[in-house]
Amino acid sequence: MSVVLATHNGARFVHEQLHSLTRQTRLPDEVVIVDDASADGTGAILKEFRDTAPFPVSLTLRGHHLGT
Repeated sequence: MSVVLATHNGARFVHEQLHSLTRQTRLPDEVVIVDDASADGTGAILKEFRDTAPFPVSLTLRGHHLGT
């Protein structure tokens, strides 16, 4: 099972979302995360998660905001 997560300025909520992935009965085979140039610390939270997750995490941190 793969999980895909898109983020933008979600520092207030993303930690709990990520933590919930580690509490699943069946852990994901991989998590793919793309952050759309967050300016609120989301990137640092995502990097820490990538480095400590018990499964592979692919993380892309975009340099400029592509969303609307």
